[in-house]
This record gives sequence, structure tokens and C-alpha cells, in this order.
Amino acid sequence: MKTALLWFLNLILIIVSGIIGLWVGASWFSWWYFLGSLIIFIPVTFLFIWSWLAPNNYFFTFVKEGTAKIVVRGDEFDKALIQWKGYTFDEEWNVVEGKEPWHLFGGLRYYGFWPIQDIYGYNFQWTGVTESDEVVRHPKEKLDYILLKDDIYLTEVKGAEDKELLPLNVSLVLTIRVINPYKTLFRVQNWLETVNSRIRTWVRDTISHDSYEKWISEKKRIGEELFKSLKKQGLLEEFNNRYGIDVRKIEVKDIDPSTEEDYRKFREATLKKYLAQRESERIEVIYEAINKFGDLGKLIRMLETLEASPGAGSKWVIPLPGGADFFRSIFARAPESLTQEDIKEILKKSEDISREKSD
Repeated sequence: MKTALLWFLNLILIIVSGIIGLWVGASWFSWWYFLGSLIIFIPVTFLFIWSWLAPNNYFFTFVKEGTAKIVVRGDEFDKALIQWKGYTFDEEWNVVEGKEPWHLFGGLRYYGFWPIQDIYGYNFQWTGVTESDEVVRHPKEKLDYILLKDDIYLTEVKGAEDKELLPLNVSLVLTIRVINPYKTLFRVQNWLETVNSRIRTWVRDTISHDSYEKWISEKKRIGEELFKSLKKQGLLEEFNNRYGIDVRKIEVKDIDPSTEEDYRKFREATLKKYLAQRESERIEVIYEAINKFGDLGKLIRMLETLEASPGAGSKWVIPLPGGADFFRSIFARAPESLTQEDIKEILKKSEDISREKSD
């Protein structure tokens, strides 16, 4: 502050000295000398404004395209400056379609008498996503402007439980636009954190409606359902009217189990479901064959069971009409004395018979 004040006093001294020097020169020499000095003085002053005063927000400032800056008077809101082709402010500082007054030097603006008036600065931290889907985390920094164009922000919800109580981490991509910089900066402490916190609550509720297995196959549906819920509950309208924020779109970037242990449990449960489904399908096929081939089909099913059992026929008693006679006709001995090799051979012959019967 002291350095800036010193520069300000030096600037006043230079301007006053220049004017006095030009006046004295004009008095002693001629008005031609005065005009020549003035032609030199004006560009030098403009260069000083452009290269030092405006970049440091002393008396002048640069407003980039698609942004706005807030001017305060003694830390109180005074006015806002906008630079966005096709847009302007209404009386309540809403960004509306319209035409700004013509500015000779584009984004270079004189905002007032510093230090009575000053450009408002605030701390801001956010996480964005690039066009290549890369996550970029911006550390906290002091900004003297606010972006008005659509921008993409990443918010993360940790430990949201699905329908089967599996903890999930969900990454959401929010497309947001500031539509009233006064409300955004002065009606809430941190507008982005407030919006994120309010949305996270609804994310947890939405995730609990279905299973992770379902969600990962329909990630787009999460964003759509969440957006509908927020709109139905009036939250999007509240963001708009109270905070000057327009949440335009919600998309899911990633959804994964919270920890490796959770992921392992999910994989095991999925595998069990898969194997159970396969076995169920196999049983249906087997019993369709049994119904088709009658006792022969039952025999094949029995032999498959015996083959898979460690004790073969000695540990099983399976009633089958004519089954014992069938064993004796092939091996000339009781089924109880069959070995695994015997059973495999019977199974092979039985399957050959079933194929012939099918043909």
C-alpha cells in the first residue's frame, strides 16, 4: 500500500511538473514548443497507464472478454464493469443480452479515483476439467475478476452408498455460469463451495436409489436424474435467484467403489452372481434334456453328479428305475463297486446313446 501510494504521488508530481514545464516553455519560447511537448507528453502518459497503472488496478484496470470486475468504495460495492460482446448489466447487475457503451480502448477502463475507489479482490480455489478430460486442480489464489462465460467445475462426493450399501466415490462435472456477479460475490461467502455442498446431498440420495452395477452401465442417467431432482426441489432456482449462479448441466465423470477393499468385495459378489446365473442356466438345460430323453437323461445327470463326487458311487444312493440293471449289463457288477474311470466310461457311452437318440 505504501509503495502504491508513493507511485501515485510521483505520478501526480510528474503530471504537475509536466504541465508547469509546458506552460513555462510556452511563455518563454512559443506555443509551438508547447504543442510539441504536449504531443510527446500524452503518449508517454498513456504508455505509463497501459503498462503500469492498469495492470496494477490504480485508477485504471483491464477487463478481459467474458469477465466482469467489481469496483468498491471503502470496501462497499460501488459498481461492476463488464467486457463481453453482446452482453451488459441491467439495473440489478444481472447479465443480460444488450450492448455496452462504446469504449475507445476496449477492455481498458478508468474506474475511479484510487485509493478511495478500488478493484475488489477475493480468494478462490477450484477444480476444472480440460477438453481432453484431464482434471486440473487450481490452488487458492486471489482474483480481481469473475468469469461470466460457461465454465466446467469438478465436484467429488465420497462414500455415497448405493442400494446395496456399497460406498462409492462419485465425480461430477458441473457446467456453471455466473449471471449476477454482485449476488455471487456478496450474498454468499464462497459461491462454488456452497453450490457443491448443496448438490452433494442430493447426489447421495440419488445414488441410493440403485446399485453400483446398474449405475456404471448408465452413468448418464445419474446426471439426468440429479438435475431433475434439483429442479423439482427448487434448488436450481434458488442458485439462480439467491446466488446469481446458473447450473446448466450435470454429468458424471467417474463412479467407483471408495476403497480397494470395497472394489474387491464388489468383484467377488459379481462373480458369485455370475456363477450362480451360469449354474442356473445349466440346470435348466440339463432338466430340459432329462424331460426329453426320459430315464436316459436322468442317468446322464446322475453320472455327472457321481463323476464330480470324490467317493464315486460308494457314497451316493440315487434311485433310478432300471439303473442298477443298466450298470450290471455293462460291467457285470453292482453300481457300488464302480470307480471314477468306470463312471466316466458309462457317461461317455450314455452321451453317445443320447446323441444317437437325438439324431
